[in-house]
Amino acid sequence: MNVLKLPLKFLFFFIWIGQNLAQTVEVQAYVYEALNRGLVKQAQISITDKVDNKLAYSLTTDDLGFFKFSGEEGKVYTISIEKQDLDKTVLELLVKNETDGKQFLKIEMKRSPGYIFDVTLAEKRETGAKQSNGIQDAQIEIYNRTISKEEWVEKSYPSTNFQFTLKPGNHYTILIRKQGFLGKRIEAYVNVKGCVLCIDGVSEMTPGVADNISQSGLGTILANIEMEKVAVGKSFEIKNINYDYNKWDIRSDAATILDNVVHVFTDNPELELELGSHTDARGNDEYNLDLSNKRAFSARNYLLQHGVDSQRISYKGYGETVIKNRCKNGITCSDVEHEVNRRTELKIIGIKSFNAEEWKPLSRMITEEEFEQEMFKSLPSGKSNSNQSKSQSPKPVQTKNLPEKKSGKKPGPNLSQEDNDVEEVENEESQDNLSTLIHSDLSSQRIDTGIHYFVIAGSFLIPSHAEKQINKLIKMGYKNAVRMIIGESEYHSVVVEDFENENQAKKLVQKLKSKKIDAFVKKVQL
Repeated sequence: MNVLKLPLKFLFFFIWIGQNLAQTVEVQAYVYEALNRGLVKQAQISITDKVDNKLAYSLTTDDLGFFKFSGEEGKVYTISIEKQDLDKTVLELLVKNETDGKQFLKIEMKRSPGYIFDVTLAEKRETGAKQSNGIQDAQIEIYNRTISKEEWVEKSYPSTNFQFTLKPGNHYTILIRKQGFLGKRIEAYVNVKGCVLCIDGVSEMTPGVADNISQSGLGTILANIEMEKVAVGKSFEIKNINYDYNKWDIRSDAATILDNVVHVFTDNPELELELGSHTDARGNDEYNLDLSNKRAFSARNYLLQHGVDSQRISYKGYGETVIKNRCKNGITCSDVEHEVNRRTELKIIGIKSFNAEEWKPLSRMITEEEFEQEMFKSLPSGKSNSNQSKSQSPKPVQTKNLPEKKSGKKPGPNLSQEDNDVEEVENEESQDNLSTLIHSDLSSQRIDTGIHYFVIAGSFLIPSHAEKQINKLIKMGYKNAVRMIIGESEYHSVVVEDFENENQAKKLVQKLKSKKIDAFVKKVQL
């Protein structure tokens, strides 16, 4: 019998290989979210040797929440797992051979407090349609108003569905835009302003399966957001713009609604719109037409005062000429039926050519809106065309330059001279209240009456932050930079310069932007 003889060193080599092969274990693991919320994909995995603390592996879970690595049997590894909106998970693993050189793990991760806002975008369904087309390539922007931070900006999102986690203690503004559609603005409040979870601007929302939103502080909100195509002649009703009987003042509750209408113009810069006011059929036809005209003019004037370009908005009073139901002259109807016809509408009367690249960023719009709000909230209230006492609520907001009253007595309800007269803010009154409008750090600074174009380089709650910005501007050569407080506002606005010429102000803004200073022009009538 032939016996194969091997050198002793080869025998030791094969024994060494066998020992090392036996010590290697393939660790296979699945990562899942607690409360049966599914597998966790694209989580970042770091695996280190506990003894020397050296990184052994850097991995990512696949679409099934799976990862694997080869570990030395008997060794202890530290596994760290991270994923946005989930609590970081760290565990120690003693590697051991469970079955055929493999070890199996299931790793649970817990969600951080907050709500997943799961949105599906689609075209608005036509009447009677059962399905609608999904919307892809929309521009999506999410801004955290609480900490003044852009959370997410996607210029062209490829899918019809997106998710974002709304975290407690924050107010978010979400703006979705796509060419050919009306922009969609959504306000989300999470444990702020008395809201556990309040979302304005979405009509269809449902909690995710097995989510108890109010008790857990966690969950998924499923939202179907339908975007409406724009077309010349299309009208959109503005809900809850109410007026006192026989009056056309913009009341404070209506002003809140009109503030949102301002967003329609800022979010859709390509549109030219008509603001139309409609009455029901009760009362005299001619009187209703005149009253609706005054109301439409008041609403338009309010929008102009709040920054809407006069070239993009017109107004018209329709009276009772466009009744939506059966309630015309001579027909007996309930108050509810008549209410359908008392409405304010926006109608598209023009669509300009506009490139999506020219859309103003949401962050910039919010900065300008907050500045606008702080300025106008301190404006003098002035007189109104109502007989309301000071104690009555809501308090009307002053509107100026109402349409002239036609000569001759009109048929219809008898109105007092105070009701019919068109009142304007007197120059003397505006001048007397000028000191309540703007205060500057420089007591010697003179502010003339008339139109001014302020170049604003930031508004800050904390004065030292404004001063830091001013010092930076002064070092750059802008010696006239000052801190201004608007009325009784808490905001400290940094005014780089003010001009009587708008083009000069715009040139300065461009110059500041080239130096990485974010700035904008604010038109102010003093």
